Amino acid sequence: MWKKLLLFPNIQITSGPQVLALEPSVTFFDVSLEPSYYLKKETLEETFTLRCNVESIRLMIVGYQRSTGCWGLEPDGKCHVKGSQWMRNSIADEKILSYNDVVLRQSDLDILNGPHFLNDRIIEFYFSYLSSCYPSEDILLAPPSIAFWISNCPDIDYLKDFLQPLNLSRKSLVILPVNNNNDVTVAEGGSHWSLLVFERTANIFVHHDSYGGINSRHAKRLYKAIVGYMETSDTCRYLAWDRTPQQVNGYDCGLYVTAIAKAICSWYGSGGQRDGDQLWFSVVNEQVTPSVVAEMRKDILRLITSLMAVK
Repeated sequence: MWKKLLLFPNIQITSGPQVLALEPSVTFFDVSLEPSYYLKKETLEETFTLRCNVESIRLMIVGYQRSTGCWGLEPDGKCHVKGSQWMRNSIADEKILSYNDVVLRQSDLDILNGPHFLNDRIIEFYFSYLSSCYPSEDILLAPPSIAFWISNCPDIDYLKDFLQPLNLSRKSLVILPVNNNNDVTVAEGGSHWSLLVFERTANIFVHHDSYGGINSRHAKRLYKAIVGYMETSDTCRYLAWDRTPQQVNGYDCGLYVTAIAKAICSWYGSGGQRDGDQLWFSVVNEQVTPSVVAEMRKDILRLITSLMAVK
């Protein structure tokens, strides 16, 4: 049985030592749906290999789609895009910036210029920027596609292999975006962002939701999927912080995610001072306000523009 799969940039699908396909650009490859494949991803810092079954590969492709928004996934499991549509989209959505491992496009600027819902790419870009501002092996700011994959991985063994390079057991602070997408076949799905944060000293996961906790179910799903890999000595607590700053419209949830993540990184970078058991909560409530969030949209746009000028 054969299907068409669109592979990741810099990822090889192999069967044993034989490389079946390497994705240099936007290309379709026919690959035999054998029981399992090996995915090898090379980054600037490390190389790691994942042994995945077909369903795992399919979900990883969808996870990558979430971070690009370029492709759809048909009900039969095929990645699909029409040639003429792709050409039109390519012209209208040209690449404007490569920052670390994140590629931004013109459509991302359009989102930031208007009062629009943030997509995966913008959140991933800003998380990557925060990682550069707070360069510590103790901190992990996970891209949306990674958090999405963790929540939806169909097999525990494959998830374990996938998480190993992240060194979760060595992280003191892990920040994960949460999306309420219920359909793993839909790229750029969902309508709300929130934030799940792990802090090792307190041995706790905290969920910050700027819209009345509507992402509670999705945050708990991510928590249950990842908590066993944190290697904590005691049972790790889960807290939905009900005093998280609340958005005043229906589209700024992604900006609240970036603003809260920034405040938490600032708190941690300043020594992680606590007010009793409050962790970073007072800092978040002081630094994340509707006016600050409104300005953050402009700040991210200015940041991208300045980086484009340097490039």
